[in-house]
Amino acid sequence: MLYINKLTILKKLDMRELLRDCTFSVLPHQKIGIIGEEGNGKSTLLKAILDPKLIENYCNVQGFVQHENLVLGYLPQRMPEIWKDISVWEYFFKKDPNSDCDYQNINNCYSLLSTYQLNEEDLYDKKCGECSGGEQVKIQLIKLQMQNPDLYLLDEPTNDLDIDTLTFLEEFMSDEIQPFYLFLMMKHC
Repeated sequence: MLYINKLTILKKLDMRELLRDCTFSVLPHQKIGIIGEEGNGKSTLLKAILDPKLIENYCNVQGFVQHENLVLGYLPQRMPEIWKDISVWEYFFKKDPNSDCDYQNINNCYSLLSTYQLNEEDLYDKKCGECSGGEQVKIQLIKLQMQNPDLYLLDEPTNDLDIDTLTFLEEFMSDEIQPFYLFLMMKHC
């Protein structure tokens, strides 16, 4: 279970309050969507849940976030720059760009590539930064699923996706046997 108690997030620059005394929990198999205008702190909230240290340079965080014993899977709005020069194939099997590849989940990877209609032969040498926006979302989703998280934190997961992948994502998110999630959508999609 994810439990948040009296979470307050203030932007350091202008002390704008993004969240005040927010308390909620997310139970297994529960899906929560957060809808709001751009710039109102949806992504910041997900980062605060993942690890408050990720936002400490620009926000003050007070309150309590508990997700003990949960494996968190985070999909950012954009692929982080540190992965742009790494091949897609390496991306799937590295924890960070400087680590060695761990091919433990290779069979799962092949299955997911097929599900997302990606050809593995095209990805051996292709750099993550050379992929289209939709391909980057797909490969990030594949990597997340390979990690088998207990809780998905999806920040605008539908950005740049084609209809087939949108349909897959919708089915994936509505499947009763999947873990629980928090996901964000823009108010005006």
